[in-house]
Amino acid sequence: MLGPYGEQLPFERGLSADFSPDLRTPEDDALAKSTFEFNGLAIYENGQHVDPSYRISVFDSEVMKLKNGWTDEEEALVVETLRHNGPIGQMYVEVLPVAATKPWNGYDELDDADRIMELALGINADLEQVAAYEKQNQNRSDVLDALAGASTADETIIVSA
Repeated sequence: MLGPYGEQLPFERGLSADFSPDLRTPEDDALAKSTFEFNGLAIYENGQHVDPSYRISVFDSEVMKLKNGWTDEEEALVVETLRHNGPIGQMYVEVLPVAATKPWNGYDELDDADRIMELALGINADLEQVAAYEKQNQNRSDVLDALAGASTADETIIVSA
C-alpha cells in the first residue's frame, strides 16, 4: 500500500468485534436482562413491555478468530480494546468461562489415561466434567481421547416396538 508521498506502508487489515444474536444462550439472555436497562421498548396493549431478547447479541473472540483467520495477537488486540476502550458495563459485559472443578482429590497426580478412566467409571464421575477439567488444565490428548471414547460408548439406544 502506498502512502500519500509514494512511500510503501505496511498493510494493516481492519479488525472488528461483530456481535451477533446467533451465539446467544438462555444464560446470556438472563445475564443481560439482569445487568442492563432496556430503554425504548415497545409496550403491549396490556401494559407489558416487549421481551428485550431481540436486542441481545454475543461476541465470542474464539469464534471470530476462526471465522476471520485472526492471529493470536489480533484476537488479543480486539479483546483488550473491548476491555479498556469500549462502553463496558453500559453496552456490553465480559463473560468469562467458568473454570471446571477438579473431578476428585488426587486427579492431577494421575498420568495414566486407563487409570483415570477406571477411577472415573468406578466413582460414576460425570465424564463431560472430567474432560472439561482435563482440557482446561493438563490437556493430555490420550486422556481426552479415552474420555471421549467412553462417553460415546456409554450411550444407550432404546428401541421400542
